[in-house]
Amino acid sequence: MIFMTSMLLLTYLLKNRGVEELSKIINKNNDKANLRRQNRENRHDITVFYEEFIKSKQYPFLVELLNISSKGIAFKCTKSLKRKSLLNLSLNFLDGKTFSLKGRIAHKNKEKKGNGINKKSIVSGLFEVEPNFFLYGIEFEHVDSNFVVHLLKSKIQKHYNRQKYNTLSPN
Repeated sequence: MIFMTSMLLLTYLLKNRGVEELSKIINKNNDKANLRRQNRENRHDITVFYEEFIKSKQYPFLVELLNISSKGIAFKCTKSLKRKSLLNLSLNFLDGKTFSLKGRIAHKNKEKKGNGINKKSIVSGLFEVEPNFFLYGIEFEHVDSNFVVHLLKSKIQKHYNRQKYNTLSPN
């Protein structure tokens, strides 16, 4: 019953106040230290791919999602991409919903793992190269209201399921 009431309220707020206002209301008390325009969440229930054309064929590349908001995502991957490049992104939720969004690389940082050689391997006499990673901040080209609603609904569902599990499990 509480979940259904939350969904009705979510739909009402989206129709009457819009995506920006809805995100502010939901994230209001989430994180006092996060002073960004949009709160970012760590979500392990979303898989992200970006698509790249190589010799006129389209290939999906899996990336590690670091955080997400209604305005963009941050991810980590081993491939070096150009800043300001436009990416076709595929965001796949555990419930089967998939959203295809376009996003532009706004930030790029290189995360080094020492000199690329695993120090534990040096002791054993084997040299195992660890890949360097690139961290990317992607800003969506436009905000898809269906995506935002699903992102928020899945957040509420995840929170509701966690509370339900915590009240059912013995301490």
